[in-house]
Amino acid sequence: MSTSSWQEIAEEWHREYMKFGDTYDTSKPFVSVDEYNRISLENILNTRLFPGLFGEDDLQGLTLAWHRLDSYPDSVPGLSFLGTKFLTSTLSNGNVKLLEDLQEHNSLPFKHITSAEHFGAYKPSPEVYRGASRRFGLENSECCLVAAHLEDLQAAKKCGFQTIYLERDLEEAWDSKDVARAREEGFVDLWVEFGGTGLIEIARYYGIDS
Repeated sequence: MSTSSWQEIAEEWHREYMKFGDTYDTSKPFVSVDEYNRISLENILNTRLFPGLFGEDDLQGLTLAWHRLDSYPDSVPGLSFLGTKFLTSTLSNGNVKLLEDLQEHNSLPFKHITSAEHFGAYKPSPEVYRGASRRFGLENSECCLVAAHLEDLQAAKKCGFQTIYLERDLEEAWDSKDVARAREEGFVDLWVEFGGTGLIEIARYYGIDS
């Protein structure tokens, strides 16, 4: 297959993941992101494109590629700066093992790992945001979510969180009209645009000398 074909498969796989939280059925047994990614990949490759070509080891190896994603250049220094003043934690739909492996792979200096897996639900469910604040003994208003997805921030704001939007290439699922509407609605407290210094810029916003 050509590089462009594999890119299309990767993009389709990513789209499947982006739909996961919206379609998750909380009445059924909890399914981790790793499990869902594995099922989605098998459907894309073995069912639709290459029936029977990929074995179990192949699919598992591809699924675990999510555990080796590289972080953005500003992530490590930005988190280090923020950690001098704040308690920092992930709050991801990614399962705990996935987050732990990403932290180790990139030496991300989060002080804590918090996953939707801890609460048996997925963002944008309010239980995830409220569960996170309870986990650290904080009021919702004392928490700030930094995210690259406006749907995530909108849900967090409805729970009383402070919100910071960090624009990342190819991460936002909303189209340009929805993004413009989000700006007008004002549920984002700080908007960090492309071309900035990402988490380092956020640290400076809070008066942390970087």
